[in-house]
Amino acid sequence: MIVARITERLDGAAAAERYIMEHLDAVEMRRMAVERAMAAKQYEAAEKLCLDGLRQEGYYRVHESEWACVGASATTAS
Repeated sequence: MIVARITERLDGAAAAERYIMEHLDAVEMRRMAVERAMAAKQYEAAEKLCLDGLRQEGYYRVHESEWACVGASATTAS
């Protein structure tokens, strides 16, 4: 997360967005991507990020309830 914020300060929002999307395997990066999509009212993108997190093997299964909850919020907000 820190690198994404530094990238945004130094190289702009588009560069930070690319960095985040390239590192979705990190839970915090996926969470940040979902939060950004929700803030931008891009609910379908937020839902896709959540569903993709649910489909991931291994580590994301620990966060299954989080992705399901955020995904449900994205669905009801649209």
